[in-house]
Amino acid sequence: MENPQTRTNLSPRIDYQLTPNNTLTVRYQYFRDVATNAGVGQFNLPETGSDTLGLEHTFQATDTQIIGAHAVNESRFQFVHSDNENTPLQTGTTLDVAERSGETAAAASAPRTYKNATNTRTPRF
Repeated sequence: MENPQTRTNLSPRIDYQLTPNNTLTVRYQYFRDVATNAGVGQFNLPETGSDTLGLEHTFQATDTQIIGAHAVNESRFQFVHSDNENTPLQTGTTLDVAERSGETAAAASAPRTYKNATNTRTPRF
């Protein structure tokens, strides 16, 4: 099964000289990461995979002031917003029959919670 991934990164910057001794720099960064059928392959069936989407917006502003021949004042501001979504390919219950190292049979068959962006499901066996 194919597992395409796409990453997009956009990062413009503007420098504006307010006065001969004062410069304002503004930056914005947009980052997007998309993966389809993540976690599928080798011993993992397609039902255990998920589609993932990660977004990040970053805004930065810097004000640089030259005070004298030996002094510079720099003020910085940054705002970051990120959002990650993980959508399972199958929202029903699954049965994990592989015993994991150090885990008892009861712990291996215990209910697990699967999450996506809008709801949480806890299967019961």
